[in-house]
Amino acid sequence: MFSFQKILPIFIIVPIIELVVLIGLADWVGFFPTLILIISTAFIGVNMLKRQGVNTLNKIRAAARSNKVPTNEVIQGVMLFFAGGLLLTPGLVTDVVGFSILIPQSRRWIASKLEKYAQPIFVGEFSTYSYEQADQSYQDAQKQRNKSSDSVVIDGEFTDESKL
Repeated sequence: MFSFQKILPIFIIVPIIELVVLIGLADWVGFFPTLILIISTAFIGVNMLKRQGVNTLNKIRAAARSNKVPTNEVIQGVMLFFAGGLLLTPGLVTDVVGFSILIPQSRRWIASKLEKYAQPIFVGEFSTYSYEQADQSYQDAQKQRNKSSDSVVIDGEFTDESKL
C-alpha cells in the first residue's frame, strides 16, 4: 500500500536540490535572467500541456468509441497532469523532468512501461460497459424524456370560490 513515509524524502530532497540549482544559476547568469527563465518555462510548458492534453483526450474518446481499452492513453493523460504540476513548480530540475514527460516519445516509452501494471484495472472497468451500451442508455433516456413531453398540457388558473 501507499505510504507517506515513502515519499516524504522526495518532499525534502527535491526542494533542496532546486534551491542549490537556482542559487548556482543565479550566481552564474544573474538573478533576473534566472527569474525570467523560471517564468518562461512555466508559460511554455502550460501551452504545450494544453495542446497535448486535448490530443490525448481525443485519443481516449476515439479508443472508447471503437471499444478499445484506452489504458495507454489514460496513463499518458495522468502523466501530462503530473508534468503540468512539475512545470508549475518553480525550479529547473522539476521543469526538466516536466518537459521530458511532455516529449511524446519519452512519454510513450514511460507509459508503455506503466501499462502492464494498469492494464488489469482498466480491463475490468471498460470491458463491462461499452460505448454502444452507454450511447443506447442515453438514447433510451432521450426517448423517455420526449415521450413524457408529448402529453397534453392545459394551462389555466384556479380560484376557490368557497372562500369568497
